[in-house]
Amino acid sequence: MLRGLRVGFLTEITNPKTIAFFLGLFAAAVPAATPFWAKLAVLSAGGMIEVAWYTAVSFALSSGPMRVGYQNIRRTVDRVIGTLLIAVGLKVALDAR
Repeated sequence: MLRGLRVGFLTEITNPKTIAFFLGLFAAAVPAATPFWAKLAVLSAGGMIEVAWYTAVSFALSSGPMRVGYQNIRRTVDRVIGTLLIAVGLKVALDAR
């Protein structure tokens, strides 16, 4: 189990897509005039939410029935979330002009 945790942590922490996503999200959501301590608090909260989310997902998807159920809807979930992320990206890009 510890090996899996280590591999998962290293994979996520070194994933450039994750870093780019959170930098873009924070750049769009946190005003430049926000004090440093508040920016640090938002970043820390994001990190804690990330850890809690991946922990919950790993426990949920480690059961057999959940794993099979997710495999049946995986493509639809990926498409819906991908479409939502593209929409958010377009909104940020168009609002930045």
